[in-house]
Amino acid sequence: MEEDFRQADSDAGDILTSDQIEAQPEMLAALA
Repeated sequence: MEEDFRQADSDAGDILTSDQIEAQPEMLAALA
């Protein structure tokens, strides 16, 4: 999961897919 997020995070810097936007609150909570 962490590896997938880190890959998605680098992509998210330029483009956020609807899946990434939905997952962001959970991802940010996990990073906090």
